[in-house]
Amino acid sequence: MKLSVSGITIDLGTKPAKRVLDDVSFEAYDREFLSLLGASGAGKSTLLKIIAGILVQDGGSIAFDGRAVDGVAAHKRNVGYVFQDMRLFPNMTVEENVAFPCKMRGMRKDARFERARELLAHVQLDGFGKREVSSLSGGQQQRVALARALAATPQVLLLDEPFSGLDEHLRDEMRSLVLKLHREFGMTTIMVTHDAIEAIEMSDRIVYLSGGRVEQFGLPDELFERSATSEIAACFGDCSTIKGVVEDGVFSAGPLSLSAKGVAPGSATAVIRQSAAAVDAGMPPLFPVRCCVYRGSTYLVRIDLEGQSLSVPSPSPVADGALVGVAFDGSGVFVYAEEGGDDAGR
Repeated sequence: MKLSVSGITIDLGTKPAKRVLDDVSFEAYDREFLSLLGASGAGKSTLLKIIAGILVQDGGSIAFDGRAVDGVAAHKRNVGYVFQDMRLFPNMTVEENVAFPCKMRGMRKDARFERARELLAHVQLDGFGKREVSSLSGGQQQRVALARALAATPQVLLLDEPFSGLDEHLRDEMRSLVLKLHREFGMTTIMVTHDAIEAIEMSDRIVYLSGGRVEQFGLPDELFERSATSEIAACFGDCSTIKGVVEDGVFSAGPLSLSAKGVAPGSATAVIRQSAAAVDAGMPPLFPVRCCVYRGSTYLVRIDLEGQSLSVPSPSPVADGALVGVAFDGSGVFVYAEEGGDDAGR
C-alpha cells in the first residue's frame, strides 16, 4: 500500500497551543520500510498517531493508495500499531492478546486462535500462547506486541520506538526479526526512531523531522553523506560540533581551519565525525590536549580549541597538555552557515 502524507499540521496544548507538526509531506511506497528520524520532541510519534487515526490533524491529509482516510476511524484504517510501551492486556494470555484484533473483526474463535498460534511461531514464541504476559521478558513481550499488530493483516505497520526498552543484544535480534517479517508479509512499514544508525540499517528511505518540519527526506546514504543540516550530520554517531566563522571559503575556530567551499560567509557550525579525524604529530598547526581517555580498542584525545572541544581518536595515549596535529578526512567534515544550514561544504 502506498501511503501519502500531505501538508500535515497540528497544534496541541492550550494557552497558547504549540505547533507540533507544520506542513509535513512525504510518501511511502508500497512495501517500503520508511523511518521517521529525529530528536525527542520533533513530532515523530504525533505524526504516527495521525497516520493511524488516533489523533486528528488540523490541516493536511493522509491517503492510502490515493484515497483520503482523514474521516475514517482508527479501527477501520487497517493499520497495525506497536506502541513504545507495548500496551499488552494483562488480563489476557499471550494468545488472547494476539487474537484480540481478529476478535474485533468478527473472526470465529477457532480461526482467530489458529491465527494467533501461527503468528507466535513467526515471532519465535511457539508454545507460549497459554502464558500470562506478566511472565514474559521485555523482549518476549515486544514480540507479542508485534504479533498482535500483524494479526489482522494490516495494510501498513506502524512502529513507535519499538526497541527503546530493550538492551543492545535484544535490540539487534528484534531489528532482524522486524525486517524479516516486513519482507515476508509484504507490508508498508513506518518506524519512529531517534537512533540514526538503526534508521540507516533498517530503512529504504528516511524522513528527518526537526521542530515539526521535514528537514530532509531521502535514501540512508544521502542523509549520511550529504546531510542537509548540522543537526542531521551530528546524529550519525560520535562527532564534535564546533562554532566558528566562514570567510573566503574557509571555516575558522581558533587555530582550526577547514575548507568551507560554497558556504556563505559569517557565523557557521562545523560537524566533525570522529571517524574523519586522526592524531598526526607531523600535521600543523599543533593543538593543546585537554585530556585523553581509554575507549577499549583506541584512545580518545580531547583537544582544546579556545574553550571548545574537538574529540579525535588515537591508537596510543597522549599526555595531558601535549601539543598534537590533526589530519582530517573531508568526507566526514561538514560546515554549515548559521542561518538555515542549507549551504554545506566539505
